[in-house]
Amino acid sequence: MKFAYTHATPDPGFVEAVAFANELSSMEGFWQEIAEAEQFTYTTVTPAAIAERLRACTDVVNILHIKKRPITTAVTDPGMPLTIYVNTRRFHNRRVRDKVNTLVHEFVHNVDFFRDGAQSKRWNYTHWVKDHSDRPKTAPYWIGNLAERWWELANQHVPEDQRRAIVKAKGVPDFAGAEDFGCEIAHVPESEIER
Repeated sequence: MKFAYTHATPDPGFVEAVAFANELSSMEGFWQEIAEAEQFTYTTVTPAAIAERLRACTDVVNILHIKKRPITTAVTDPGMPLTIYVNTRRFHNRRVRDKVNTLVHEFVHNVDFFRDGAQSKRWNYTHWVKDHSDRPKTAPYWIGNLAERWWELANQHVPEDQRRAIVKAKGVPDFAGAEDFGCEIAHVPESEIER
């Protein structure tokens, strides 16, 4: 898991979120948490296999800004592997922890759709349901929430080796709750990209 973010006027929160997500990729405990999670909903792929696929993706995922999608927070474009588009209108006032969550959530979609460097164009662990009560149990939401939880603990200066015990004791909160963050799988026209 590795992200790159460049923009003419970079969002300081995204700079911080990308830096943390890149650090997170080298934290063994984070990957162990995913591997040892309960089975995610809407998939037969085990958490251990998902963790391995995510960890094996060493390609850089580019973060680009988009506009003109008022209800969409982030987009994974099936025609653009290794790219996550974030909506500047939806993100300019969001906390860094929300940005970490969204980056990791979208990374899960990216690896799922483009795993092993090939465009498999199949969704094996996603969340196609409108029922918000099940979303926290899907791989993208749960792993995004876990990343946000690790960001919180890091900012509380909890040592990395103690974070797993806290997560095990308290669980992974549903940070998104019933709010729909507007994740979208769609083509992003060049005219919507902000450079």
